[in-house]
Amino acid sequence: PAPIIGGGAPCRLLQPPPCRLDRPAGTAARTALGRLVRPLAAARRLLASDARDALAVPSVLLVVVPVGTLLATRLARHASDHKEMANDFGKAAAASLGFLLVPVSRHSSLMAAAGMESEVAAVRLHVVSGCVAMGGSAAHGLYYVWRWIHKGRTVWEVLPPAECWAAGYGVDCYDRFVNLTGLLCATAMSALGAASLNAVRRRRYGLFYAVHAATSVALLLGLVMHYRKMIWYLAPGLLCYLGTAAPALAERLDRRHFKRGVRCEGVVLVPDSGGCVDIAVGCPPPGLTARDAAGKYAHLTVPEVSPMGHPFTVVPSADGRAVRFLFRPAGPFTRALSGRLGRLVRGEG
Repeated sequence: PAPIIGGGAPCRLLQPPPCRLDRPAGTAARTALGRLVRPLAAARRLLASDARDALAVPSVLLVVVPVGTLLATRLARHASDHKEMANDFGKAAAASLGFLLVPVSRHSSLMAAAGMESEVAAVRLHVVSGCVAMGGSAAHGLYYVWRWIHKGRTVWEVLPPAECWAAGYGVDCYDRFVNLTGLLCATAMSALGAASLNAVRRRRYGLFYAVHAATSVALLLGLVMHYRKMIWYLAPGLLCYLGTAAPALAERLDRRHFKRGVRCEGVVLVPDSGGCVDIAVGCPPPGLTARDAAGKYAHLTVPEVSPMGHPFTVVPSADGRAVRFLFRPAGPFTRALSGRLGRLVRGEG
């Protein structure tokens, strides 16, 4: 049978157009030096893109400036108290975490009111918030490690002894549990940051999603146990995310239960393009234009390939009657989807 996208009808096959999307000559044979400078080149392109599209401005105004101001004022107030200064870095990280979930909330009215309806700008704000939070958390932890070493204590003293697991433990045990939860949160945040790297996120989206979901829950619980007032920093963004995610989740469950998806209008295997596939699906949002679709994405779920949806950039068709997704096989999902559609196009079932 033909693959179904969320429960829709079989695809109508189209003839490949005379199109070439060849890669630049020489990209297949990269030198060792090219591999070393590739991250720097990617960072330079990212900064140039942010400067061109003014993506860095909202991040600076909404995250960097408020968090930096909070940190500077608190450090000036506690200039002679190392313990409080270490805590100031942690509270700056907590303030940044308050912004973390707002940009990625689905159909957020707050982002629309701020003029940031583009998912590209929203995701950039999410990334900057996460980076600032990780930087503040690292400074907070390393500051405490320095104080710990300065006092001549060992790393094994982080672990609470057996008597601390009984009811009625003292202040020393409380400090041990704070250190232990902080160490666990640092581990979870490091795993989340590593899974969020572009090389992992684009090529192993399933791994990225699983690590993101698991470490986010672990961080939420660990941070509240590490610092009980942390919930006041996290609650606004968390409630905003849950409020906007609930309708989308209900719609997804409804489509999956009743098998009511969108109809696949056509599939094109683009020749000489490294395996690119062009999918057209029906039922675009009313009034969707190329300008409106710029930077937007949609989660594509193909139950025959994977039960988990994957994000794809939206490409509106010229007549506005369909929404297209153009992709090149890179990870397990796109390779499996490309192979299944290729067999369909070749009439192999």
